[in-house]
Amino acid sequence: MNRNLNVLIALIAGLSVILGFWGYYELIPGSYSVSHRLTETVYQTMRLFAMDFFDPAMQQAWGLPEVWEPSLKLQVARFLAPLVTIVTLLGAFSLIVQNLFRRMRIALFYRNHSVVLGKGQLTEVLVRDLLERKKRVILVAGDPLASYPKDILRQPRLIPIQGSTLHSSVLEKAKINRAKEVFFLNEKDEENVLSSILVFQMGVAAVRRGESVKTAGYMQLARPSLIQQIKADRKLEALGDFFHLEIFDPYDRLARSLVRQVLTDLRRRAGGEPTPQRLLLIGLGKLGSRVLEQILRQWYLPDLPALEIQVVEPNRDQIQSMLNDFPILRYLDGETGAPMEGQVRILFRDMHFPKVEFRCQSAEVFYNDYLRLEPDAADYDCAIISLGEIIENYSLASFLHHSETPVFNRIYFRLHRKASEVGNFLDELILQQDPLREARDSAMIPFGMAEEQGRWDALVQPEIDLMARTLHETYLSNLDGVTDTPALRPWEHLGEPFRDTNRAAADHLWFKLAWLGVELSSKSNMDLAGLANHVEEKLKAQIENETLIPLAKSEHDRWMADKLLDGWLPGPQRDNKRKLHDKLVPWNWDGPVPLVFEGFKALDTVDIDKDIRVLLEIPNYLRAVGQKG
Repeated sequence: MNRNLNVLIALIAGLSVILGFWGYYELIPGSYSVSHRLTETVYQTMRLFAMDFFDPAMQQAWGLPEVWEPSLKLQVARFLAPLVTIVTLLGAFSLIVQNLFRRMRIALFYRNHSVVLGKGQLTEVLVRDLLERKKRVILVAGDPLASYPKDILRQPRLIPIQGSTLHSSVLEKAKINRAKEVFFLNEKDEENVLSSILVFQMGVAAVRRGESVKTAGYMQLARPSLIQQIKADRKLEALGDFFHLEIFDPYDRLARSLVRQVLTDLRRRAGGEPTPQRLLLIGLGKLGSRVLEQILRQWYLPDLPALEIQVVEPNRDQIQSMLNDFPILRYLDGETGAPMEGQVRILFRDMHFPKVEFRCQSAEVFYNDYLRLEPDAADYDCAIISLGEIIENYSLASFLHHSETPVFNRIYFRLHRKASEVGNFLDELILQQDPLREARDSAMIPFGMAEEQGRWDALVQPEIDLMARTLHETYLSNLDGVTDTPALRPWEHLGEPFRDTNRAAADHLWFKLAWLGVELSSKSNMDLAGLANHVEEKLKAQIENETLIPLAKSEHDRWMADKLLDGWLPGPQRDNKRKLHDKLVPWNWDGPVPLVFEGFKALDTVDIDKDIRVLLEIPNYLRAVGQKG
């Protein structure tokens, strides 16, 4: 029974009790004691719900005539109370039948289905998307499911189960071991971790019983320290051949998507001009820090000019956290100190990021005390606003959009969904504004809405993962001999940090293809074989025009940025334990070798050929993805 019917039944039951109590209390003679009258009245009122209106023996005891007419209060109560009883019994019977029918449906028809655990911000969008893809879905949530939209709960392919995702009995109802994929989307990271361990233990028990279990898990974790700890300790990755768990950060996924859009637009607007681009990032929280990280990892193409970045964050702890996660950012500002700092600055700053400045102040103070008072403040090519509140983001974006000095060509602002009615109303209000209807042609572009983050392909990212796996397997096949080093193991036994390295390379293929003039759609039904042939022709033209070398150099720069951000530093000899790499050197030496690189060797032809081979293999990657997909 739904909530409205339950409320109506409760109101009718309460009215029946009041009327019945009132009516019976008036019938009992006043000679009885008050306690006796109250006890007898309660007893007789309760009998109404058992469809027993009156005891004839009490009629004589209370001195009522043989023929008497009940009061209007009792007449109403004698009909309403049994009605409540009947409806309640029918509802209980219906619930029992529904549960039995649901168990039969799951037992008979649910194989290779999708299980969604939790009731977070993304679950509603994900469930809708899975149902649109004609998948069978089981939704398990500890919170009441009545708040879910009725059009979702009534879908024939969806079975909702209410209960804790930390109880094996609840997960057994969802037939976890038969599922094709499980999404851990609780709002608390700890619940997701514990649920994944429980699912793994259930899978182990099933395999021991001789059952075949092949389940893929996708777990949302939002705390960077926890993600890094789990990936470094390898506690939850590759838990078995029957259960592989992929940890994803929703903020990282959103940042990758946003940065792809931002950098594509900046590249198009720059038009290959060498003039440095200027970007303002306001807000360095969970999302803002990942946006900055992805910009530093992805800003590498031959025709991209240098990028000046200014970060404004009112919380000093957020800035310190970013510097702790990526110490090389300290080397991009100030005077050259130790030789190692000089090496990083040459590799990272002088080539691509001439300025990465952090300012600990509010956006309002930054504008009033710096932008407006700086007479020669240059215009900004882009601003990204990622503060905590959508009202603040929209107000600041609108304010910057209408400012006369400086001018912001593009303003991206976070417009995430809120649970409150005020938030939903504001979402609709903002989206109805004329400047936002055509995002591509607008200077104000919203991002971060749940509709963008919660889709199946946004969470699973099958193309990226498949491309990353193909990249790794192709690289292994080209080696003369495979050694048992952590980075050269088969994909099934590859550590999550090394998988992330391959995913970063796969993610950058989008930019390389765009540079070649090829648009790669995220749709899974695209003709990858035909696209591979087209890319092959483009690469041949680049070879003939001798313009492939700059693209290979940009791949080397991207690889260096990945290594530097992951804590590696240049070293004359490679040392995996100390994270020193001898290939972290510029692509070529322009003039004499810088003093800070004395003792280092320049890249040889083998290293250069390796980067070129990565480009020449792109058509093969696309064909392999098309065959496996």
